[in-house]
Parts: sequence; C-alpha cells; structure tokens
Amino acid sequence: MEYRGMSNQGWGSSPNTPTEPISQKENESQQSPSRPFWKRGWFLVPVAFFVGILVGVTANSDDAQNATPRTVTVTSIVEVPATTIETPETSTPSSATAPSTTAKPPVTKLPVPTFTAGTYQVGVDIKPGSYKTGGSSDGCYYARLSSDNTSDIIANDLSNGPMFVRIRSTDKFIQFTGNCEWKKVS
Repeated sequence: MEYRGMSNQGWGSSPNTPTEPISQKENESQQSPSRPFWKRGWFLVPVAFFVGILVGVTANSDDAQNATPRTVTVTSIVEVPATTIETPETSTPSSATAPSTTAKPPVTKLPVPTFTAGTYQVGVDIKPGSYKTGGSSDGCYYARLSSDNTSDIIANDLSNGPMFVRIRSTDKFIQFTGNCEWKKVS
C-alpha cells in the first residue's frame, strides 16, 4: 500500500509523513494513464497487412505496364505420307476400282492331338496340362505314373462317361486304356 507524500528513499527521509492511504482507483490512474490506440502494438498488425497488399498490387501493376510482349515461336515437323494420283490414259469412262489389297492367308488351326490307349512319357510324348474325354460304353481309364512301371500309380480313375485328368509336370508317365480319345483342353 502507498501513502501520499511518501518518497522512494525510505521512511523518515521525507519531512511529510503519510496521513492517508491512496485509494486503488487513484493509484491506477497515477501509474499508467490510458494510451491512445495508435500507440498500442495491436494496431500495427492490420496496418502492416494492408500496406503490404498495397505495395504488392502497385508493384504488379508497374510490371504489367512496363513489360514488353514476348514472342514465342513453336515449330513442329509433321510428316505426311506421299500419295500418288494415277490418271487413266484412256478417255473412255470406266468404273472406279478400289485399290487392290493383298489378302492375308487365313490362319489355320493345327488339329488338337488326341491320345488313345497307350502309355506316354510326360514332356516327351505328351505335354503337361488338362485333358478330357467324352467317355465310352466300354469304359475309360487313366493312371498317372511316377515311373514307367504301371504299378507306380500316383492317381487313377475309371468311368463310362466324360472325364478330365490334369497331367502335372512332375508326372513321369500317363497310361490310357479303353476305347476313348483324350484331347488337351488347357
């Protein structure tokens, strides 16, 4: 708390002795009088922003007025195939003919190999893949073999109707029996 007439030099150094305390309101008004808004720091932020915009707009408009136009030349090379126009040597009217084109020979599919009763070596006589048969009333049989011995069966099946077999590259031989034709499907 401060008292009127009190100095910063301590008690008793002043002949005036404090007689009454200073109220809070009086103390605030004496310490910091209200500053005008242009002396406060927050006022500078929007002013600086608008000055920056003004400088930028002015600089851009000067550049646009003083700028010399640029000429840009783009060149490209386009190749056009040469065409020849043939005129008929005779003056008799003739029907227009279309230019002749050489026809490509039709692609002929090779016949799909078929396999009947027998034992075939995989990779030599027959390729690995899927094979099918339409079946036979006598019955169709296949056996995937791990060697040329017909007793070394990996898998086998017997049926009168349609059948599929997948011959793997690890199979060594395949044996077909019956009156059936086996065709590769994939």
